[in-house]
Amino acid sequence: MSDVVRSKNAAKNAKKKAKAAAAKKAAAEEAAAAGDASGAAREERAGKLQEPGGAPAAAAGAGGGAVDPAKEAKKIQKKLRQIEQLEEKQAGGTTLEDTQLAKLATKADLVAQLAALDL
Repeated sequence: MSDVVRSKNAAKNAKKKAKAAAAKKAAAEEAAAAGDASGAAREERAGKLQEPGGAPAAAAGAGGGAVDPAKEAKKIQKKLRQIEQLEEKQAGGTTLEDTQLAKLATKADLVAQLAALDL
């Protein structure tokens, strides 16, 4: 029974899958060939996104315009509220995860940022 009889729809689906796989393979080969040329362009763009000090421009707040101090203050206050909740959990005896402990460590920095906004 080496001959398998397929329905008409099964044959169509098999053809579609083969065609999609061939298109995907061709796209991958094309991307790999273009990857050599676009790799340099990608590195150049990444270099442009960094400020002279080496920090990414988006992290410095130059990602698309002026930063509203009130909005920034709200973000910082939200983070401080989350830290307070974590401190309460920790005081209650809950063991915190590493990410939560790292967030607790940022409290002093956030307080300083909030004071720098002077709101």
